[in-house]
Amino acid sequence: MTSVKAETLYYEQVPAIVLANPNFSGKIQFEYNDNGQIVKMLGGPISYNFGDDEVFFTDDLVNEVSYQGNIITAQNKYKYEMPASVIDYKVQSGKLITRTVKSYNNDIQETVNYQYEYGSNQIIEKKENTIFRIFYFEDDNLVKVEEIHHDYLIGEIVGKTEIILSNYDSHENLLQGKYFVNGAFFNAFSKNNFRNFERKHYTYIGDQYVESGNSYGFNFTTNVGQNGLVDLFETTCN
Repeated sequence: MTSVKAETLYYEQVPAIVLANPNFSGKIQFEYNDNGQIVKMLGGPISYNFGDDEVFFTDDLVNEVSYQGNIITAQNKYKYEMPASVIDYKVQSGKLITRTVKSYNNDIQETVNYQYEYGSNQIIEKKENTIFRIFYFEDDNLVKVEEIHHDYLIGEIVGKTEIILSNYDSHENLLQGKYFVNGAFFNAFSKNNFRNFERKHYTYIGDQYVESGNSYGFNFTTNVGQNGLVDLFETTCN
């Protein structure tokens, strides 16, 4: 795999306002070491003014990847001076065990630790050892991510966010297990490729969840090439 189309990726840190960049190639490109491991990823979103709510996609964003034992470290860099974010992924037998995110807020480094517990057709994601989200699976594909929102001052549930992944194809997902690819975190949990993405927000009212209307989604079509792979991926340089 030399590249993946950006249209299949979801960047949790990206707001709704995305500025057009006609110079962006539309894909994330990969470079490898002699062991066949991804060591560099080119392309992705950055803030327009380094911190505001507007972003644009550029081929100038670089993610450098390094390996030490079962720890994979991905670090974002841009051609201009800006603090890098660093994420450590602990992976055992293809399963994500922990994720440590180090980022900057007003030049102050912040660290958040995530843990993953595996059950039957679900994964519990904990944030600082407290349940944060639950991942639900069908046929070895991630179909829903659910985050319950609490107001801890009053001790009550106030809403939830759901991410729904659907319309899976039956073809190989070359991003499976590659949790470190920026924008492909949810893709990495599935054996096939989703073609429909929805993010829905709900308010908890009267013992039931009511959709707030602040939803987001995208979908796309895929075609299969002569190599048997969907056209989301390139395996030769173009």
